[in-house]
Amino acid sequence: MRDLKQGVLAAILPAAVKSLEDGASVIPVSGRWLSAVFYRGKLRLLFVLSPDVDRQRLRGWRRTLTAWQTGSSTVECVGHVRAG
Repeated sequence: MRDLKQGVLAAILPAAVKSLEDGASVIPVSGRWLSAVFYRGKLRLLFVLSPDVDRQRLRGWRRTLTAWQTGSSTVECVGHVRAG
């Protein structure tokens, strides 16, 4: 988070809250991709992907988040985390 520009930091919290309202797991924020993790309605963790992430890794990240959110513990899911 220290390396993020001030404008990105300012945009993250409102975008994270909106993602919760919209039910989105991965959202764009200032040229980056963001995943916010909420537990019992409280923001607990933010994943901010690098601005140069390629489409294949982004798809893998979305699959991993979806599997995690639905409670899946497949080997494929774990493989995506390790490869990323």
